[in-house]
Amino acid sequence: MCDVIVDENHRGKGIGKKLVSLVVESDEFKDLRGILATRDAHGLYQQYGFVKAAEGRFMLRPAYE
Repeated sequence: MCDVIVDENHRGKGIGKKLVSLVVESDEFKDLRGILATRDAHGLYQQYGFVKAAEGRFMLRPAYE
């Protein structure tokens, strides 16, 4: 997944959440550890198990067990 961008005319409708959830909850990706480099949208990604790494710019998502 790279750059989840929702047109500003359609923000606030849950589209970004739906896109991220389809990827992170997919059986194909459940065992992958996610690494995310982002300066914004931390709240969105935290809802799906990403946590801030030590530097604060990167976020990690542990693989499901």
